[in-house]
Amino acid sequence: MVYRQTIGLFLAAMALVLANWACCGTTSPSQDFSEATSTFSTVGDAVEDTLPPGVPTIAPTSTPTPPIPTVDTSECTLGASFRADITVPDNTKIEAGQPFIKTWSLLNTGTCNWGPGYRLFFIEGEQMGGPESVSVPSTPAGESADISVELVAPVEGGQHRGSWQMCVNETECFGDRIYVQIVSVPPPSATPVPTSTPDTAGATAWLTYEGQQVGIREIAWGYRLDYYRPEEGQIFLSLYILGVNIGTSEETFNPLDFELVDGGGEVHGYLMFAEKEPSFRLCTVKPGGVCEGWWTTAIWDRDAVKADLTFRWVPSFWDSPIETPIIQ
Repeated sequence: MVYRQTIGLFLAAMALVLANWACCGTTSPSQDFSEATSTFSTVGDAVEDTLPPGVPTIAPTSTPTPPIPTVDTSECTLGASFRADITVPDNTKIEAGQPFIKTWSLLNTGTCNWGPGYRLFFIEGEQMGGPESVSVPSTPAGESADISVELVAPVEGGQHRGSWQMCVNETECFGDRIYVQIVSVPPPSATPVPTSTPDTAGATAWLTYEGQQVGIREIAWGYRLDYYRPEEGQIFLSLYILGVNIGTSEETFNPLDFELVDGGGEVHGYLMFAEKEPSFRLCTVKPGGVCEGWWTTAIWDRDAVKADLTFRWVPSFWDSPIETPIIQ
């Protein structure tokens, strides 16, 4: 009897549960997941929408360059001595606007070792496009260092000079003041070649050898060229030479191939240091091209010597020189 009552109660309970499902409906697991996901998204959007406007994006920053350390020099002595010009000797001729690198050799004559905090600073004169300072290699006391500066030849022609000096902690400068001194020259001119060569170049007739033609346009006298003076009793004579390529292939003109014969018969060659600008240099040109510039020598300052001058050209080692009188 009790068993039957228990079965009856169980069946009645099951009927009530089924009736409740039929009335109110059911939700599948997939519906529950979808609703949960939708709720999560809605909440996320709400949180995102409530963020303050204009919040900056934090980007990674570069590591700042560490400052140059301050050097304590109280326990040692500072010293620097010029040893040599490694590049660009004094009065080197450089075409205007052309970059170049000046390098000096300096000896550390003090007891302080050069390292971080030691630099070569521009001190006075013309900076020639260079920086305010350059770093120097680590150099123990008693050793030498080669220090270079990148410069640009000034556009203005003539001599230019700038001085540099070793410094530590930017303001404590010491040792020899070293300098760079150049002569800025204009770029090679493009003198047009006439369609028909005149009978004379100006001060001489034309001298012709195979595909080359040489003549003097004008002459100039002087007792001083830059810092140079002739020997006592002499005078500088500069010839403006034109070298024209009248051939069909490249031709080279060499200033060492020219000579001057004075009125006394003495032969004078090219002076390599005392030059009038723009000077005639070793030059190779294509057909129709022109090499030109001043060629300088020194002769005795006497009327008899200066009155009768001859321009001589030795274009080939195997052939005889050719020459022409100079018209004054």
